[in-house]
Amino acid sequence: MIVILPIEVKDRELLTKLLIGYFLLKKSKKVKLVLTKSSTILSKKNNLSKIIYFEKSLSSQKIIPHKKLLKNNYVVSLDEEGPFYHWSRLFIENRINLKIINDNNFKYFFLWGNNEKKFFKNELINKNKKKIVTTGHPKFDFLRSNYQKIFEEQINYIKKKYGDYIYISSSFFYDSVMNEDLYKIYVEKTFKNKFSAINFNQNLDNDYENYIGLVSLTKKLAINNPKKNFYF
Repeated sequence: MIVILPIEVKDRELLTKLLIGYFLLKKSKKVKLVLTKSSTILSKKNNLSKIIYFEKSLSSQKIIPHKKLLKNNYVVSLDEEGPFYHWSRLFIENRINLKIINDNNFKYFFLWGNNEKKFFKNELINKNKKKIVTTGHPKFDFLRSNYQKIFEEQINYIKKKYGDYIYISSSFFYDSVMNEDLYKIYVEKTFKNKFSAINFNQNLDNDYENYIGLVSLTKKLAINNPKKNFYF
């Protein structure tokens, strides 16, 4: 059994994909792993047969290559950008792809948590109960103490450099390196559902407000706790 694990951003995905691979190898000695650049397999003509493609998203832009791959192979998916409840309506509609999930050779849609099921239409859930499975995400497995040694060198470096610090994790759309106005144009031209595009733009504005709010709160916390270093 050959399992292909595509990786788009190494710093974000490599360790989690390696952990998935580790458990697959523990499960069966017959598993062979292939790590590849994201979409490399999908973008090329190939004669692959009976492989399992561990996809990182089912976005509508991939429907055609997924359909071709599914003729002779199997696809499972654990969305790298989840969990769903952090997304705009536009992204949810784009990545819960009925045309692929309903395919006989699409095997599993892995969820970060049970509450993600509420974003699926009842008809899809009822038809594909065995396919839509809650597994969590290997990102959370790295919080377990037995995996902490992997990050020990980094942790010691940060402690040495920043001393007694408080870490503030920023995770907003505005952390991305892109032109937001151009991205809005892309969204409006790419996705057909105008209501969802409007909803996305509203979410983008709210996201910016929350981002600025967190920066402001961090500054106030730093002023009130002068003996600690704040790492944003």
